[in-house]
Amino acid sequence: MKILITGGAGFIGKNFLKENDVHEVYIIDSFDSLIHGQDTKALEAFLKKNCAGYLIDDYTSNNSFKYIKEIKPDIIITMASQTGTSDGNNRMDYYIKENIIKFSNFIDFVSKLSSIPKIIHLSTRAVYGNGLSRVGASIVTNGYRTISNLSSGIYHYDWEKTDNGSYLPHHNSQPTIPISIYGGTKLTQESILYTYKSMCQLDIVVFRLQNVIGRWQSKNNPYTGLTSWFVKSATKNEVIYIYENGEIWRDFIDVRDVCYYINMAIISNTFNNKTIDIGSGIPTNLYEYARLIVKSLNSKSDVTKVKEFRVGDVRWAAANIEFINSFKSIDHHTLSSSILSYENHRNDF
Repeated sequence: MKILITGGAGFIGKNFLKENDVHEVYIIDSFDSLIHGQDTKALEAFLKKNCAGYLIDDYTSNNSFKYIKEIKPDIIITMASQTGTSDGNNRMDYYIKENIIKFSNFIDFVSKLSSIPKIIHLSTRAVYGNGLSRVGASIVTNGYRTISNLSSGIYHYDWEKTDNGSYLPHHNSQPTIPISIYGGTKLTQESILYTYKSMCQLDIVVFRLQNVIGRWQSKNNPYTGLTSWFVKSATKNEVIYIYENGEIWRDFIDVRDVCYYINMAIISNTFNNKTIDIGSGIPTNLYEYARLIVKSLNSKSDVTKVKEFRVGDVRWAAANIEFINSFKSIDHHTLSSSILSYENHRNDF
């Protein structure tokens, strides 16, 4: 089967290539220096060895469109996106251009191919925003945390002031209320796909990913995620600061597990035309996560809670994984193995 991956030179794409021994895989990637650095010789050598072909270009360029017509892929996996939560809030016009305008142009092009490929799209849990909670017999939206409250060190949601409720895992049946420009642009991408699905009989799979970590995650990209920051500090025995006084939880999933589900979407129609939450289903406190990184790397770093925050961040996140577990349960990689895999391979490219 012929598969094309846009943005496929990133760490999810590289892991997919490394795990693949069946499909004929092609890559289009702009080799953004923010992610890959200036010297890409090792990356090109990796691609030459592990994929059928690659093109260094913007995935919406005329050269890319010509390349796709020549390949005639059966499946396109759309990974190319700008991904910074706080960065998106500071550069709204840039994120709209990169994540919405380019993406819509690309899907319009794909919809007009003589043979329309199936699309597997990587989205994000950021589309849910703050999500929902259960308070007594009611399910309530967590709403918004104002900058005024965050600046005053009030990090919890309104219902937490008086009630003992519980956070609910993110699920595609919930309303999508993104609180960052990044989350908003990714939700728009999903809407574009479903619009074209109805017009063109397009087969799509949308994966809403939680925090993906693991080998080959970029150490250069400041927007790649928390693990990069924490590991850098731990390897230098520097203090690791945890924002919001340590009151933040995330769902971390190993990139190898994500690649497993991407492959399942390729070989099975069970995933077709569904929006699926991908995570471990286990909420992890960031303070405890940083301590685990320090322990795993035998670091001498101190982990310190501080009263700082990032606009656009959420307090709590975890996926509802009923669907993927009912399809086929796997033994997820542990956080410790994910961290060590990240550290052992982070300097390869």
